[in-house]
Amino acid sequence: MKKGLKVFLFVSVMVGFHSLAGFCWPVPDTGQTKCYDEAGAEIACPPPGDPLAQDGTYIHQMSYTKLGYGGTELYDSAAEWLMVMDNVTGLIWEVKQNKNEIADYANPNDADNRYTWYDSNPDTNEGYPGTAGEGIVSFDTEQFIQTLNNRNLGGFSDWRLPTAKELDSLVNLGRNFPAINTDFFPYAEQEFHWSSDHTSDGAWGMAFRHGVGNFDAKSNANAVRAVRAGKIPGNSTVSTFVDNGDGTVTDINTGLMWRKATLSGAVNWSQALSACEDLNDSGYVDWRLPDRKELKSLVDFNRSNPAVDPNFFPETLSEYYWTSTTSTYDPANAWHVNFYYGGFDGSSSKSKNYHVRPVRGGQQQIPETLIILSPEQASGWSIGSRMPIIWDTQNISGNVKISISRAGGRADSFEVITASTPNDGQFDWTVTGPTSVNCALKIEPISDSSKGNIQSLFRIGDILVDPAGLTVTEPDGSA
Repeated sequence: MKKGLKVFLFVSVMVGFHSLAGFCWPVPDTGQTKCYDEAGAEIACPPPGDPLAQDGTYIHQMSYTKLGYGGTELYDSAAEWLMVMDNVTGLIWEVKQNKNEIADYANPNDADNRYTWYDSNPDTNEGYPGTAGEGIVSFDTEQFIQTLNNRNLGGFSDWRLPTAKELDSLVNLGRNFPAINTDFFPYAEQEFHWSSDHTSDGAWGMAFRHGVGNFDAKSNANAVRAVRAGKIPGNSTVSTFVDNGDGTVTDINTGLMWRKATLSGAVNWSQALSACEDLNDSGYVDWRLPDRKELKSLVDFNRSNPAVDPNFFPETLSEYYWTSTTSTYDPANAWHVNFYYGGFDGSSSKSKNYHVRPVRGGQQQIPETLIILSPEQASGWSIGSRMPIIWDTQNISGNVKISISRAGGRADSFEVITASTPNDGQFDWTVTGPTSVNCALKIEPISDSSKGNIQSLFRIGDILVDPAGLTVTEPDGSA
């Protein structure tokens, strides 16, 4: 139910009846590959549907490519590289150099450099520019970005500060000190890093010691890692939601479907896991407890008490919600997100009682079952276009059946695309209507349907959402 290999498919979403070009991608994996019990002891990862199925149960996909000048792709074994592309999000990140505890502002990529938060642009600073650096012994984030762009780092001049969610996408919660892949991001600092998301009091960011999101005063000097290319559509911290009218909400940016209401009652961590795995709600039986990154994707950094869009999640409490991700620093603890202000995250004892919001979407990865590579979660397809359906055959002999659901993958909602085609890993389909934001694709070997798989959720057709965001309308105006 998480991420497989990535095929980049960028779509245009129409929101409030205005065209909005967007880079939509599944929530990147947390990087956690192990599973733990309530006491923190490592266990074999339970299968999906098990009462203790958790973050480590599902697909683990964090994938990066080293890049040289001009974006030239390099081998993983390359000893020198200028940038790193995240193959899940399509974002391209700056690589740091020379970590020796001595700042060198003549080299903007020096890992030891620290900057105050500053934005002189009234169109983006909301009247709160922050703290400017002198440019002699103190420097600010605006000077840092300008220097990178003036020097054409890697052959590009569109570097910027990452949003808080983009910065969070780098976190690897399967490790600590720092919680980031150091094979691709050497000289990574453990300390707090600035994001572009801010308020009058300060700005949001990420501390990579353990991967904890936090907030700091703009006058403090902190680390920065620049990014370029794709950006979450619209407001950098707000996803685009569709109310499905059945107690569920679909985030069309991430391809996740959420239960609109919080589950009743606060429970401990193992009870939270089992409550989601056992849930049969709105016609779906594949609910699960979200991992830390998935739950944090709901956070709206422009709101507080609660920090989530109340039009879609009106019963959200400004309190802690459990995630399925164990703290690898202390496996007796699990990660949670607090929706009071900015989605502060952290970890607490699994014995504590917190709230629960179930999620579904993505695909399961079970040994010897097919893995669907395209369409990918959160992708979008125009009616009449060619969809290359691509999958890992797992060397299963015979033919496969391919079906599509436009109702989120409910068992009785699949229509056949092809009743039988060779299990050779690819089938081209000309996309047909009707439009839906809740599409799921199923591929199953005819000889053994139990070895099949379902990928969800993705979109078909241009989506029109009314200004309240509560209905979906066909482009021609028909409901």
